[in-house]
Amino acid sequence: APRWVQWSTPTLVPGTEGLDVTGVALGGRHAAAVVRNQGVYTWGDASGGRLGHGTANPCGRPTKLQALSGGGELGLNASGANNVQLSCSGAFTIALSSDGG
Repeated sequence: APRWVQWSTPTLVPGTEGLDVTGVALGGRHAAAVVRNQGVYTWGDASGGRLGHGTANPCGRPTKLQALSGGGELGLNASGANNVQLSCSGAFTIALSSDGG
């Protein structure tokens, strides 16, 4: 199980090295990030399915989300560009793409 870490100053999240993060949303025990030309990544406490990986197992490193239906990658349009907004709360994560998906 991952070790939960709390930082009091801005810190690079382990596992994001080399990722071009363009947006971040934070919940109480989980987080989500939009990565340019790659889609959406989530990590943290997965209870209740809040990470979207189909498991309740905690995820200590950012892990890429796959689209819930139709294959493909969440947060990328047909040209591979990011058009997604994120929101996290204590119990859920929402990713809304420009095409409404």
